[in-house]
Amino acid sequence: MIEVRNNHIYAYGTIGESYDSEWFSSALRRASDYGDPIIHLSTNGGSVTEGAAMSAALRDSSRPVTVRVEGMAASMGAILMLSADKIEAARNALIMVHAPSVSYVSGNKQDMTSIADLLAKVEESLKVELRARGIADEIIEEWFDGKDHWFTATEALDAGLIDEVINPVVSTNIVKPTSAEAAAGIYACVTAALDATISQSKMDIKNLCKRLGLPEDATEQQVLDAIAHLQTMANERDTIVAGHITEMLDNAVKDGRLTAETRTTYENIGKTMGADTLRTALDALPKRSSAMNFIHRSSGTSASTTKKFDDYTSKELFDMKHDNPDLYNQLLEEKYQQ
Repeated sequence: MIEVRNNHIYAYGTIGESYDSEWFSSALRRASDYGDPIIHLSTNGGSVTEGAAMSAALRDSSRPVTVRVEGMAASMGAILMLSADKIEAARNALIMVHAPSVSYVSGNKQDMTSIADLLAKVEESLKVELRARGIADEIIEEWFDGKDHWFTATEALDAGLIDEVINPVVSTNIVKPTSAEAAAGIYACVTAALDATISQSKMDIKNLCKRLGLPEDATEQQVLDAIAHLQTMANERDTIVAGHITEMLDNAVKDGRLTAETRTTYENIGKTMGADTLRTALDALPKRSSAMNFIHRSSGTSASTTKKFDDYTSKELFDMKHDNPDLYNQLLEEKYQQ
């Protein structure tokens, strides 16, 4: 989605699906009529071509543009982010940088060559943006090694990817909890409220009671009981979320989006940033299908009845070992049993 409110643009979702470059450029022009545009960004990435056009629109803006990463700027979203004049990220946001890629492409040799040329140009454009921020070439090359490189807001600031870490925006319209999920969010807000309202050992009790959904004349014990209840429900929610995180990771491994090696990285994302952020990150990963699987589907026969270990090329064996280790080990065992 894209929404424009005066000079603020809210761009949430997948680039090229939730919004395209024409929609984005129109929103940027409208926001510029009200002042310097501020883009509230949360995206798992998306289309290379649409993202490149959006980045060009930011660089060509008649006014300086600020991007505020409110949830995630991953893949093509990071390229879009880096095209701004100023980059801010919420304290709980995530940034992901990697070499540009495309999935599920089709066409002839010329089509593939054109896509490869486009990816090379987009990659070089991103490298130019990173160099402009003073990031050393050797570090940039490490980020383009074919792996996903995730940064918290603080890590992104230290790496030179952003200019400032800002506090997340939290609504003050808090009501009594109706579920464990709601309780967890409210408990976090109450904790923040406690930090914000304690000043020189004095607490604004009325304000705290309001946040807890209690009457202004609530006793100290009622306040403590309410906070304890929220903590209990938050703990219950954490147990449920932990189960969801494990289930999402298991499914991602099964469909080839994760390997045993990369699972740990995404598990840490789920633990530190939450299930919603993990889901968005996993959705950005393509399902991997090896060349061997394609060959087997096309032939309609099993590997064991069509080819032996030595019948495959080195490249096919390399792909098989990465994408289908069970088949690789089976063929290798058969080879040495003969």
